[in-house]
Amino acid sequence: MYVKIVGASLILVSSAAMGMNYGRNLRIHLEELRYLRQIFLMLAGQLKYTKEPLPDVFLETAVRVKQPYAGFFREVYKAFDRQRTVNFPAWFQEEAKKCLESYRKEKRLTEEEWDLFLSLGEQTGYMDVEMQIGMLLSGVEDWDRKIRKTEEEIGPKQRIGNCLGVLLGVFLTVLFF
Repeated sequence: MYVKIVGASLILVSSAAMGMNYGRNLRIHLEELRYLRQIFLMLAGQLKYTKEPLPDVFLETAVRVKQPYAGFFREVYKAFDRQRTVNFPAWFQEEAKKCLESYRKEKRLTEEEWDLFLSLGEQTGYMDVEMQIGMLLSGVEDWDRKIRKTEEEIGPKQRIGNCLGVLLGVFLTVLFF
């Protein structure tokens, strides 16, 4: 009899933990969106005050961001230095897929969020620094919208995840005992 009670308790606790883990993953995703917004702001600020070309700004920003973004920005700089072609956006996307694809899946970035991040590579074609800064700040506004939308959705999704976790535990307990 005690074994059944312990087993039922373990099922309930583990399924509730699964629901809580779902909510935790949602919060981690939101933090990643906030960090990507911060990267866009760093790049815009660096570009505004140094007036250097965007690939050089990538290299300088690599020192201040966490991995894997730091390694990615260094690789993008090296790729630009090797190529020096107009086809930089394609190289940027190729390097992003090579360096960040597994990290992207781990953080569960959607296609829309990934495309927004990849828009960084398309901003090298502008000769005017002010235009590049404007495009980066436009990207920051896009991140703000994504973050607001995610914040609105996260509360109900967390509650649903928690409830479904507990309900799954109750269902399994009734089913097995």
